[in-house]
Amino acid sequence: MRTTVAVGIAGAFGAVARYGLEGVVSRRGGIFPWGTFLVNVSGALVLGFLFTLLTGRFTIAPWLRSALLIGFLGAYTTFSTLSLETFRLLEDGAYALATANALGSLGLGLAAIYVGVYEAIVELVRTEGLAGATVVRGIEGFGADSRLHTSRILRLSEDLPVVIEVVDRPEAIDRILPRLDEMVGEGMLTVEKVHIIAYRGKAKN
Repeated sequence: MRTTVAVGIAGAFGAVARYGLEGVVSRRGGIFPWGTFLVNVSGALVLGFLFTLLTGRFTIAPWLRSALLIGFLGAYTTFSTLSLETFRLLEDGAYALATANALGSLGLGLAAIYVGVYEAIVELVRTEGLAGATVVRGIEGFGADSRLHTSRILRLSEDLPVVIEVVDRPEAIDRILPRLDEMVGEGMLTVEKVHIIAYRGKAKN
């Protein structure tokens, strides 16, 4: 019962947040449904960030997790509206805009989830006080399942391989490895020795 009530309340807040954002964006006018587009992309970004954060770093009650991920974000994002608006664009003969709306929402939505995952990992490393972290996107590669990730035409840009490099002392890396292992659902974790020549931050006045 607690989970049901929590999902309902969070869903109400998510619906209000969606209504508010769409209202602000819709005042700009134009035929393209920017409001729905931005709601779906931003919702995917938050979903990726929270899912990774709540899985690998914070342990919260199941009812609260359901309230955030299912209630709030489920009501905030709007696939049915996306489908309807794409259909209306097709009816109006705006085929290019309909294609851009459908593929753009899907592509950027998937990319936003990936970005949310990377942000959660980098934020974890930063708050834990490690020396540094860098996210690098590759051009082409494959991993354990032998599925090719490539930047070739007709392939989604978010399908590219990504490397997250974390630098610090061995004991600091060992301390954070179990949590990184929980956050990385698909990929490979490696530990390598490096010889640091310089490690400098921005000069303070």
